[in-house]
Amino acid sequence: MLDAITAAVRTLAVPYGYTLAIWSSGALAVSSYGMSRRPDVILFVLGATCGYLIWDVPVLLLTGGPHNFALSLPGSASLNVLPVLPVVLLSLAIRFIPSRRVGFLFSGFLASVVYVASLAILLWSATAFGIH
Repeated sequence: MLDAITAAVRTLAVPYGYTLAIWSSGALAVSSYGMSRRPDVILFVLGATCGYLIWDVPVLLLTGGPHNFALSLPGSASLNVLPVLPVVLLSLAIRFIPSRRVGFLFSGFLASVVYVASLAILLWSATAFGIH
């Protein structure tokens, strides 16, 4: 049973962390700019998608396209401290963005960019320093 729980936790670590980062960023945008309207939601998703593509497009170009690979997550990835990073940064930055539309766009963008970067740093560190 412990093996099954371990597999479930490690499998969910990355999407769970991204979900927390995105949801929290959206909640911060709503608390700063008020209830989101359709254009706000579209801008938030557009920002999040662009934030992801900033990492995805260069990777696809540099590696010659999509590849299937097995991801081996270190146990430390299961601690899920990564979603805190974009939320803390956004909570500091959002007060300087008076525009509702720009705020929703930036919130999604920052959540994606920072979460992917922090996850990449965690995975690189685990490999570089032999953390399991």
